[in-house]
Amino acid sequence: PVTIRPYRLEIFAGEVINKVAVVTFAGNVGALNGLADLDVKTDIISLKASTYKIDETSGGAQTVTFNGPVVLGTDVFFNLNGVLLDNNLSFLGTVNSDSTARSLSINTGAGALRFDGAVGFQILGPALNNVVILSGPLASTGVIQMKGASFLFSSASGVQVTDSGVGLLVNSGGLVSFPTAIGTDVTPLASLSIQGSSMVFGGSNIRTVGNASISTGIVTTPVLEGPGGALNVTATTGDITITGLIDTRGKTGISQQNGGNISIATAGGISVAGINTSAGTDKNAGSITLNSGNNKTITLNGAITATGGANGSSLSFNDDVILGGAVSILTAGNTGTSGNITFGETLGGSGSLTINSGKGDVVFTGATGTPGAPTGVITIEAARDLTVNGAISASSFSATLSGTLLVNAALAVAGAGSLELVADQMSLDAPISSVSGAITLRPFTTGRGMSISDPSATGLVLSAAEVDRITTTGLVTFGGNIVTGK
Repeated sequence: PVTIRPYRLEIFAGEVINKVAVVTFAGNVGALNGLADLDVKTDIISLKASTYKIDETSGGAQTVTFNGPVVLGTDVFFNLNGVLLDNNLSFLGTVNSDSTARSLSINTGAGALRFDGAVGFQILGPALNNVVILSGPLASTGVIQMKGASFLFSSASGVQVTDSGVGLLVNSGGLVSFPTAIGTDVTPLASLSIQGSSMVFGGSNIRTVGNASISTGIVTTPVLEGPGGALNVTATTGDITITGLIDTRGKTGISQQNGGNISIATAGGISVAGINTSAGTDKNAGSITLNSGNNKTITLNGAITATGGANGSSLSFNDDVILGGAVSILTAGNTGTSGNITFGETLGGSGSLTINSGKGDVVFTGATGTPGAPTGVITIEAARDLTVNGAISASSFSATLSGTLLVNAALAVAGAGSLELVADQMSLDAPISSVSGAITLRPFTTGRGMSISDPSATGLVLSAAEVDRITTTGLVTFGGNIVTGK
């Protein structure tokens, strides 16, 4: 093994026409005493030894630089964690396995780790196996690209970068784990792309300038019993796309736990698949805040669950929302309050929407769908009050309310779609229509009476003017009494 100390080791080979120079490390480097420096420049760097120990005992701000393609011939561990200062490690070319997937472990302490070439992205050979990185700030000429079976970024200070021109792309078939933050407010990543089967996040902040794309779920549930961890994803200008479940539920054990809060904000667009901040018995769901930029949209593609054993969490959309698939929003609280659901701007897309806010209110402020492009089925399974302040066009619509229905803008369903409204109190100040589908209006409370044009009656009372605003060529049912041809 090479144990020269405290000298630096420099190897330069190659630059011969029609010749490929290969520098091979067959024995461990610095196994007994770490080198002060290691710099290699050649056509191919073959690492067949497992351990590379640089300046372990003397400290000092030293460097290790591999200038050329690196091929791992075994599982490799770099230990550059100095005593007084930490050392920098730079890969100026690509890093790949040989014909067998190899693991790569790196510890530079607080020293910088640089990747200028792709890691594990060779075309004809395997990706890396397991990758473990404990380092100071990451450096590169652009986006660091890494591919392997699993990744653990274990630095206590989180994943930081030397400047905001450095981005990170991780492609993994397994678990990608970040115990702490990704990026900082002072130095956010240029961009972030995580492609894996699942992502465990022990920090609270993910910060980028450009796009943040996570094609897997994010789990902030702690390993030990405790409340769910909070999640803040912020991009300065880029889009934020998360295609898996964001799960901030607590880890239950002897007792139930609160869910963690979620905040996603950017000047670009937002797209999420599913969110779960729910909590157990007598506990509170975590809050959910989604803020996209001006003239940008929030796309929902799955279930959003913020139910609590005590209190559910309110959810307000202050930007245009697109239904990208079958969407459900659940905010009920059991023993406490239920969360209100408010669509502050437009709601569009061809997807369906199911809402259960328990005893919480639902408000549609902007237009929902258009006559030429209605949304899919909208079903409000349970809510207290429903207020329609923006025109609604859907393929069908139903609402079951324990409180009051306020229709202040047109409520229409397309074609033969049905429309069912169930509430003990209704105020119909705008048209309610279906082209040819059935329309049903009835009280919520079993046995409650319903009358038309009789203000002296008790129960659900509709005026003649309100009834005149109901149109369809199909059937209209009022609490069991059928009126046809309206």
